[in-house]
Amino acid sequence: MGGACCVPGGSGESADAVASATHSDIPGEQMQEAVEVMTFTIVGARGFRNSDWAPGLGKPDSYVVVTSNGKELAETNVLGDSMEPLWKEEFAVENWEDGADLEFGLYDKDLIGSDLLGKTIVKYDRFKDGFNGDLQLEATGGKKYRAFLRVKIKPPNKVYPPGPSPEYSVTLKKGEFNSYGLDVDSQDPKTLYITSIAEKGPAAVWNQQATPENQLVRGDFIVEANGARADAKAITEHLKQAHDIVMKVRRGIDVTMVLEANGSMLDWGIEMPEPPKGDGVLVLAVNEPGLIADWNASTEDPVTKVQVGDRILRVGKNNGAQKVAKAMKEARGKFQVHLVRVAPEVFDREGQKKEGSSHWRFG
Repeated sequence: MGGACCVPGGSGESADAVASATHSDIPGEQMQEAVEVMTFTIVGARGFRNSDWAPGLGKPDSYVVVTSNGKELAETNVLGDSMEPLWKEEFAVENWEDGADLEFGLYDKDLIGSDLLGKTIVKYDRFKDGFNGDLQLEATGGKKYRAFLRVKIKPPNKVYPPGPSPEYSVTLKKGEFNSYGLDVDSQDPKTLYITSIAEKGPAAVWNQQATPENQLVRGDFIVEANGARADAKAITEHLKQAHDIVMKVRRGIDVTMVLEANGSMLDWGIEMPEPPKGDGVLVLAVNEPGLIADWNASTEDPVTKVQVGDRILRVGKNNGAQKVAKAMKEARGKFQVHLVRVAPEVFDREGQKKEGSSHWRFG
């Protein structure tokens, strides 16, 4: 395999343009054989642990290293102090070895050395016709961390496929099973949050035959069932009673932020179900004054603003609704908060829903 070059600024220069540059423009010089060029873009990362975390310290200074057959192909720039780094850096690898796998490693740059935040190996068969989507990382530092790397891969003479859709359809038949094999949290009045998928059952059968972009995943949201949409009670009833079900499921996005609380009393200013139950604390309302309202006013990034319908999954190292609720009362100083929400929808100027999502994960 040849070396990799980074296309400046993630310009999206095509592999054909890079390959053509290997041909000589000098009159009379013999033309060289076209170079096989593998092109890939490192878009962003999310959901990883904060290896730098301690009171008073910042967030990871993250970068990605891409290797194949033990050889380093590319390394992104280091993005400092971010829990959701967005690189959008494109690389071109000349003389690509057909059939080789790719390994992606996410690291935190320290003063001395680096900490591994997660890694994954992508088999050639998965990207031989192109790839555009999320890669779930392993070796993340614990099962509670669901870390993903968003990448695009364009093999020689191919193009980048369209980005992943935030919403997909699932058809399940109950058959001999008593249920669809889905555990859900129904506290939100509009959606069902998938908390687990049974190893056996209609949902597991679906995942065995579905392509990765259409597989049910813990942390997704059921937004429609047999025509009932934005009505958690009706969707739940279909899951219980219907022998066949057609669902619309929307991906969840993860948001991590660092809050700071001072004083003896900590008022988050949010309303939540009582008693707390499930995987996390559901935000029913955001009131003023309060810690969350102050945070929303201070941050310019709309993605990190806490919204009604968000689920707070972790406060510090505490996860699970009851432990999270307790940690919310006791947290002092600086602490991390991790939440999940349904992928935001996009609408045209007339207010009609469009395909896709405004979140960078689906671009």
